[in-house]
Amino acid sequence: MENKIEFEVGETVRLKSGGPLLTVSKLLENEHVACVWFNSLDDVCVHEFDAALLFPDDDEDWFEVEDYEEGDEDEDFEDEDLEEEEEKA
Repeated sequence: MENKIEFEVGETVRLKSGGPLLTVSKLLENEHVACVWFNSLDDVCVHEFDAALLFPDDDEDWFEVEDYEEGDEDEDFEDEDLEEEEEKA
C-alpha cells in the first residue's frame, strides 16, 4: 500500500530537516512540489522538492502580530539610556 503525500498550492510547509517556512507554488509530476520562500537577504527563492521531504506547517497563526497602541514600542526606552551608552563607547 503506497503512502501518497498531498499538498495544496498556497499551503505552507517546512523541510523535515529544518529551515524556513516555504509556500507551495506548484504541484509537479512524480510527487514533486515547487516551493517559494524568502532567504535571509529577502531574495525570493524557488526550488522543487520531493514531497516526502516536506511536512505541512500547522501553525496558521505564525504571521499574526500582537496588537499594540501607537507609542507602546518606545514605552520602556529612555533617551538618557541612549546617552549613557554613547558616553561609554
